[in-house]
Order: sequence, then structure tokens, then C-alpha cells
Amino acid sequence: MGTTDSQFNLDKILVSSCAIFFILVVTINLIPYFPFIAYNFPTNSSGTLPVPSPSVSDYLPTNFSGSIRVPTAASPLHRDTCVSFLHSIRYKSSANGCQKEGGTCKDKKQYSWDWIQSNRVSESCGFHRVHKSEASVLVNGSWIVVAGDSECRLTYISLLEVFVGSEEMNRVKVDFTYQHGNYFKTVDGIGLKMDFLWRPFVSDLTELMWEFNKTKRYPDLIILGAGIWEMLYVNKAPDYGRKLEALRESYLATLGGGMPVFWLGMPTLVNPKLNTEMKRARLTDGVRRMYDDALGGSRILRQSGGPMFLLDLRLLSDLCGADCAADGMHYEEFVHDAAVQILLNILAISSNKNIQP
Repeated sequence: MGTTDSQFNLDKILVSSCAIFFILVVTINLIPYFPFIAYNFPTNSSGTLPVPSPSVSDYLPTNFSGSIRVPTAASPLHRDTCVSFLHSIRYKSSANGCQKEGGTCKDKKQYSWDWIQSNRVSESCGFHRVHKSEASVLVNGSWIVVAGDSECRLTYISLLEVFVGSEEMNRVKVDFTYQHGNYFKTVDGIGLKMDFLWRPFVSDLTELMWEFNKTKRYPDLIILGAGIWEMLYVNKAPDYGRKLEALRESYLATLGGGMPVFWLGMPTLVNPKLNTEMKRARLTDGVRRMYDDALGGSRILRQSGGPMFLLDLRLLSDLCGADCAADGMHYEEFVHDAAVQILLNILAISSNKNIQP
């Protein structure tokens, strides 16, 4: 009798265990299809939705203290999937009139770009070019800081043009003649403040993180990038990796992952076009690959468990080709425009808000 009871109890335990295991498996597999789980918009003390005209900070999830928090790897699966396809673009070129060169008429190519729409993911994610009205919703009242080298300066120009238009941007470019310096711009009407800070070395960016902590004034959105000057004037890939690790730690220590932050990768360098012997000697494909490896090993990027979204300028420049970089390192504006549109779409995806008209 005792043996029978024991066997019966054992059978019940096995059945219960199997049922629990089945429920867990089903739950884990269904979670990605319910994006409202583990992603909440910030609320005020009364528990209501945010007030109108929020800044970019209000569209991103917050912790209990109210500070900004970039979605982590535990965010719903579809967001990470959408972001991973944002660099799937193609460039198009077309002749536009002609230019006189040596007495002959040559076509001048005009370039454009768009996302590759042949896959189901890009369609379901709703990738599209974000114009001024939509972008203003995302960054209303925000303080944006772009800090780094000349690649960051070109990205700053492309981002600012979204808000001020090409005509105003032409005037800004005249003021921006001192390229190795800072630039500050306020966009009236939406309370947007955009700063460009010349910080060509990674150690400069680390110091900037500590400056934010010292003043207790933190941007709502930050874009960082440095590498070409590191290659040119330091040329030590392991040192670059250690500096990136220090930057990561300073960011986490001072801000606790508390702001949306993007890392602008280096473009492909077209060595024969570089304009000095020193550049051609140091900015080689081999050195570039070592610096890419150092970036990947630093754990500063989200794909390696870090806090920063990568704007992959190397891929975007590769897709365009050597003709898009007259001096071998600075690419045409539409390449940086693509990087800016990827950034704005990441913000839209992270906000879980459909800003498409």
C-alpha cells in the first residue's frame, strides 16, 4: 500500500512539473509579441501621461528616480530587430545637368538613398525619412550634444539641417568656418539647444562625461565619436581600446546609463586620396581593422553589452564607395544624412510611438 501511494505521489509531482515547464516555455516565447511588457512611458506623480510637448527624454523609459534609461537588451525583441535592420540602405545616383571641365561637358551625379524595402522586417518597422515636424516632436525642448572629431561635426550639420532647413543651414556653415572648434545653436520655436564640441580624442570625451557630472547638467541626447585623430597622432590600437573602456566606465559612473547615447563609427578611409604622406602611412586598412577590433572589444556598444547605439559610418561609407569621399576621409553630406535618419528612427522605435504622417 505504501509503495502504491508513493508511486501515486511521484506521478503527481512529475505531472505538475511538466505542466509548470510547459507554462514557462509558452510564456517565454509569447513575451516578445506583447511589447507593452517591460516598457512603460514615464508618468507624473498623479500617474497620468506626460504633459504635451515633451522632450526626447520623455519618450524613453525611465527608472523610479525619473532619470532617462536607454532600453536594454531585455527590451521587446521587435525593437532590437528593427534597429538591427536600419543600416540596410542603398544609394542611387543620377545625372543632373553638366559642368564645364577642360572645354567639355561632363554630367554631375546627384546621389540619394533609401532603405531596402524588399524584406518584411523593414516594412513592418515603418522606416521612413523623419522631417522637421516629426523630429520636433521627438526632441522638443531638448539639449543635444554632439562631441568628437570632424566626422561628428558633419553629422551635427546634417542633424541641425533637419530642424532649420537648407537655407538657414547655408548661413550656419558660413559661421562654422573654424572647423576645429565648438559651435552652439538654439532653434527657436521648439526650445532645442544643439551644441557641437570639438573633442577629437577619446580621453577628451571621458573628461566631458566628468564635466557633466561636476556641473550636474546633463544633455537629453548625446552623440560621440573619435578615432581618426587617435589613428593619426597616437596610432596604438590597444591604447584606443583602453580609452574606450575608460569612457564607458565614466559614462556609467557619472550618468548611470541615464541618457540616449550614440557612437559614430569611423568611415572607410580611401588611402590613395588622403592628402598628406603621414595620413597615407598611418591611416591604412590594416590599422583601421585593429581599431575596429578595439572598439568591439571595449564593450561600449550595445551589441557587445554596452550602453551606446552604433551609427555605423563605415558601412554607410562602404555602400557609397570611394567616389563619395573627395579627400579620402570626409564623405558627402548625404552619407551623414543617412546616419542622422537612422538615429531619428532609433529614437522613434525606442519611444514606441508612430510618428509617421
